[in-house]
Amino acid sequence: MNDQAYSLRQLKRQIEDKNKNTPILPESFLSNISRPTHFSTVLLFNLDKINKTIPPIQQWFSRFLQDPRQTILWDQGGLLSVNSFHREDMDERQFYLESLEFMGSQLWVIPRMTQFLNYFYCDENEKIKFLKSFFVSLNQAKELWITLNFSEFSFSQAIVHSADLISILVPDYPDSILRCYEAVKSIRLSGFFSPICLIIERPQNGVPFTTVFERINSVSNKFLSLDLGLGGELEICNPATHETSELPIRSIMKSQSQELKDFMFSFAERFLYPAPGDVLENNG
Repeated sequence: MNDQAYSLRQLKRQIEDKNKNTPILPESFLSNISRPTHFSTVLLFNLDKINKTIPPIQQWFSRFLQDPRQTILWDQGGLLSVNSFHREDMDERQFYLESLEFMGSQLWVIPRMTQFLNYFYCDENEKIKFLKSFFVSLNQAKELWITLNFSEFSFSQAIVHSADLISILVPDYPDSILRCYEAVKSIRLSGFFSPICLIIERPQNGVPFTTVFERINSVSNKFLSLDLGLGGELEICNPATHETSELPIRSIMKSQSQELKDFMFSFAERFLYPAPGDVLENNG
């Protein structure tokens, strides 16, 4: 009897090991992703080729959130202030959920993965393993905000074309209007047809930020036949006078149909099957 019980345990273990090692086909993985996605996804584009950096995201981001407790920030653009994370064992290809304080509220953050592009050279099993773990971390999110540097636009299409909304961060800099238009043009010509809006840093010369928006929107409308949305003004928050009024980007987010939110499937599909140009050919 003991031998029979032992044999059954061994058989159970063999079956479990076989299931663990059985590769999941991409088509099967994609077919099991829930659609639509249960959270909204906003991509914040940082115009990093301009010789002017915006303030660290901790100083202004909370103004744009409805509930920080149900928000995850994937800081792939590295907009968090230096030394935000202190993990000595951090693998720059992996992702980690870290809790950081933003204006007195705790926010879950995924730090920048500097080796994220290397996943495109992994086999399908490694990609699916990453996606499963990544999606589990998003289970409780109502909103996912992603930062991305525009210099990485060409090989970040899996992220770009999975977003429900793109907002370009426009710094207070003389060349920013031209650079912002170039970014809008690149995004539009890539085939992104969801809303694009602008978050504009408060000008130091006294010009209203709405004037900056109108200039960019006018050029976009004239040459691309595209009307941009005004996301709001980027300004450093003072905890003592922290505004609670809803910013324009919140209205844009509310106007989007829940049925069109498809980040998880779109990201996984483009991640597993990159389009030509998504991957740098000279990457090792």
